[in-house]
Amino acid sequence: MMIKKYIKKPEYIQALEYIENDRETVFELCGGKAEFIIPSNTGQLTLFVHCPLGPKKVSPGDYIVKDEVGNFERYAPGEFKERYFSVTKHDIQ
Repeated sequence: MMIKKYIKKPEYIQALEYIENDRETVFELCGGKAEFIIPSNTGQLTLFVHCPLGPKKVSPGDYIVKDEVGNFERYAPGEFKERYFSVTKHDIQ
């Protein structure tokens, strides 16, 4: 037996940077997996996205990512930029 190195296959995602009050674009990407709630402790409209481990609060500037199987995740801007880079239609074969 021999130990080998592997690399993950590329995974294409869809993502958007959340801009406050851009509800139309959020629902276009997330459909029923996103909801705006007014928590009683803040009284402010807050976006939550349903992720595999439960709902996550999304702040303006955060990225919402939809993977190939339809799961959602929320990333802070720094996390997103470390993990993903933009591709053009030409890059996708």
